[in-house]
Amino acid sequence: MIGTAPVEVTAKVLQIGVGFASHPETLWASVRATAMARTGLHGATPDTVLLVTAAPAGLLPTIRSRCQTLLFFPVPDAAVRDHARARGPIEPGDLELVAALAGGSLARADAVLADLETERARVAQLFGALESGRLAEVVEKIDRAEARAVFALLAAALRDRLAGRDTALARRVPPGVDALRALDETLRHEIFLGLNAHVGLTVENALLKVAP
Repeated sequence: MIGTAPVEVTAKVLQIGVGFASHPETLWASVRATAMARTGLHGATPDTVLLVTAAPAGLLPTIRSRCQTLLFFPVPDAAVRDHARARGPIEPGDLELVAALAGGSLARADAVLADLETERARVAQLFGALESGRLAEVVEKIDRAEARAVFALLAAALRDRLAGRDTALARRVPPGVDALRALDETLRHEIFLGLNAHVGLTVENALLKVAP
């Protein structure tokens, strides 16, 4: 809507991220508190509430029964590639890498394009280490942010392999890797990072379990 005049509407919409709720009244109390915090008005109640969750099955049936489900799907790879081309000249190999790393997100595609050299280096280092067994190349001096990036990259490649997608990342998964077990270990160790586990040991242990 760039270039259009602002429009004031009477309807109020509130987006709130939720995981699990013990009771509908607990959830509604959270909605009212969030609405007040964002508007500064006591008694502010939105006309429409968007509950955003990655685990709808974890919500009580009494909450789900009051909601209309809206499903959001990843942007197709072809649209991601078109988006990347529109940002400027790009090599075919890099274009494929951007589409694979974006995971169906245009925002993620922009982030990859902004630091494409770093992404290329991370892909080469991670999968080169898995193929050669020289895991110290990845683990040495790794910090928490880089560890999360490595786990996200590995999970994306394994998901592509499991889905049978012929992507730049799926082709880098070494032969002999049990993709399902490897993905489970990757996600499990990513959780450990959030629990303040030792970064280097967590990444090393994950890669040892993933390597063929």
